[in-house]
Amino acid sequence: YIYNGDVNRDGSPTNDLIYVPKNFDESGLVDVKNTAGEVTLSAATQWANLNNYIEKDAYLNSRKGTYVERNGAHAPWNQQLDLRVMQQIVFKNGQKLQFSFDVINLTNWISKTWGRQYFVSNTTNAGYALLSFVKVENNKPQYRFDNPTVTPYQYDPITSRAQGQIGVKYIF
Repeated sequence: YIYNGDVNRDGSPTNDLIYVPKNFDESGLVDVKNTAGEVTLSAATQWANLNNYIEKDAYLNSRKGTYVERNGAHAPWNQQLDLRVMQQIVFKNGQKLQFSFDVINLTNWISKTWGRQYFVSNTTNAGYALLSFVKVENNKPQYRFDNPTVTPYQYDPITSRAQGQIGVKYIF
């Protein structure tokens, strides 16, 4: 989890780890205004949304009042069970013929929600931005909550599918 913007002014806008605020006063959130100067999203509403997001994420909730750790959050565990059934025919001359059937990711064949393979996409490899840096005022950075609608990870619909493979092998 990172800031969107170069908060520490090191020249890299995609690697500043966020501070997870405990309360509104620590959040540094500011009102979002349109070009006419009218408030389109209040800081209080952003805080309610951010706090809700933090409380639903076990890792962020455990980091309240401190900074997140680099690589501290993880995608769900990947698990997969494969199955191979093989029959071998041995001929009198010692040659063999093998027939095999493999089910790759058998767990997904049993249930569509099992055997899912999770990954972090290339668009979020640099991190997952929750807060956008707006400006510094009175030596305090100010932010806007981006309210992401997706998780920082996703499941791969191709490798998560059960797959079958038939094989024939002649050994001489």
